[in-house]
Amino acid sequence: TLILQMYVKLNRAAPIPPPSHEKVDAIFAKSDVDRNQKLSKAEFAELATIFASRATTRLVAHKIVSFVVAPLLAIKTVEGMSGKDLSKLSKLLPASLKERFADENVWKTVLTVVFVKSLGDVVISSVTMVMDALQLKKK
Repeated sequence: TLILQMYVKLNRAAPIPPPSHEKVDAIFAKSDVDRNQKLSKAEFAELATIFASRATTRLVAHKIVSFVVAPLLAIKTVEGMSGKDLSKLSKLLPASLKERFADENVWKTVLTVVFVKSLGDVVISSVTMVMDALQLKKK
């Protein structure tokens, strides 16, 4: 329950899914050094450290995408498009939006949001896969 509460709080900062039951069971087994199906304070501290480090790593990766990668990618995408290309895209929009999308800054904002959503999910999944692979390698 404590682990789930941690992930609920983290999810307010980034879309980090909680671990599966299988993952929790595997980390519990790894932390239960004396194999008595109960965690001592030291064993619980090990379990909490593993879950916190996994969640924090994914949170940091998502924040790097959100605050660095996505905005830079959006800026470079808009800079790479000439004024003609942006005006062509604007023509595809409904009349009520054409004027708003005449400004390059609006395009940068919209692309930043799109890149955060799409790249953020990919980065979290990739980081999770790498951490799982490293954990399997340690066994």
